[in-house]
Amino acid sequence: MASGFCVVGVEADATLVADATSAFQTELTTGQLRLVHVAVALRDEDVNTEQVFFENHCTKEWNSFLPTVGCRSCSSPHHLDESSCTRHKVTTVSCASIFAQFGVPVYLKLDVEGAETGCFEALSKLAVRPSYLSVEATGAEYVDAI
Repeated sequence: MASGFCVVGVEADATLVADATSAFQTELTTGQLRLVHVAVALRDEDVNTEQVFFENHCTKEWNSFLPTVGCRSCSSPHHLDESSCTRHKVTTVSCASIFAQFGVPVYLKLDVEGAETGCFEALSKLAVRPSYLSVEATGAEYVDAI
């Protein structure tokens, strides 16, 4: 945003949306930042539904639709621990619908803990794609999908 770009933030965690709303009031008021409190769907059949979202008590970076990610224990080796997360229902959307509503970004950062494949599929159908893409690759299949 410091370079003048407009930013669309898509976030499933209500507390992170509230924190960003407080921290970026000026940017929200001017329209340079738009925040959307939804989650990117894992699969096409999940789009426009409410899904269980696991908010991790140790780190927000592990929030996920996948309990094996969202409910990791705080101590190594981070086994599945149901007491390490809180379950919330969140509305889901597709990456394609985000692109349709807000346009194709110049830079797309994907960090959606397991829902990247739906975004890869949406990207493959675009006539114009983002110039820059940043994604946390969890396997070789991600590289092939891009």
